[in-house]
Amino acid sequence: MQTISGLERCEITQPGYAIEYSYFDPRGLKSSLETKNIDSLFFAGQINGTTGYEEAAAQGIIAGINAARKSQGKSSWTPQRHESYIGVLIDDLITQGVTEPYRMFTSRAEYRLRLRDDNADIRLTKQGFEIGVVGEARYQSFCDKVDRINSEKTRLDKIKVEIESEDHELLKSKYGLHLSENKSYASLLKTSKIQYSDLMNLSNFGMTTNASVGHLVASDIRYAGYVAKQEKEIEQLKASYMTLIPENVDYADIKGLSNEAVERLNNARPESIGQASRISGINSSSVALIKIHLKKNKVI
Repeated sequence: MQTISGLERCEITQPGYAIEYSYFDPRGLKSSLETKNIDSLFFAGQINGTTGYEEAAAQGIIAGINAARKSQGKSSWTPQRHESYIGVLIDDLITQGVTEPYRMFTSRAEYRLRLRDDNADIRLTKQGFEIGVVGEARYQSFCDKVDRINSEKTRLDKIKVEIESEDHELLKSKYGLHLSENKSYASLLKTSKIQYSDLMNLSNFGMTTNASVGHLVASDIRYAGYVAKQEKEIEQLKASYMTLIPENVDYADIKGLSNEAVERLNNARPESIGQASRISGINSSSVALIKIHLKKNKVI
């Protein structure tokens, strides 16, 4: 407080607000949330250094699933960072530990474009069915939904807006879109100005039984290019974990790394990208920055 201008001689007589509780260092947990030192003991919630109800519920789901699977002699299951926010939460806890109560923020996820609230079922329902926590009826409903989405994508890709048409004139006057060639309805959804409901006003839209999933169709088409790029980045990152890091690398020269990350990396001096990724406090974004630095300097 005394570092603030005007408060150089202030004294704190009593803290106005504080939350304190004992916790178990989550670096002592497996990704299944089973403790490393005590077999079949699973921890979830504030005991792992988190705060908030959602974080506790997320851990409870995974710990419960894995406790049940272990009692049945089955392998554990935990979603990965690129698959869900639960995966980000657990990976952060067990690799980085905590110095203050952990709260899940969307900014903690490197690939949050994939982790939208409208595609959680697309990402996880199949895995849930395979491990036995999603029932047959729900899974069949999910499969039907996926079929409707794919069917509508295919249908919209076949319908065209022709240059010499009233629809093109409507797009120009209402949305400022000037087409240089015939475009499919699907391609129109790649622009931020056009929503699925707008397509329904065009003369060739026709009848469909899949309008209920229209907003999902639009999201999938709009983000397809970005998601494909992220998928490629994920695969490249996995492969790069074997990349060796020269002993003379000065992490302070790597733009974008936080001061904390630089200090931890300089102290640990990891031999490879894989080792760097497992240092407490070093997240996937930091690993990506190291890789870019090495590539610029023609080390890899």
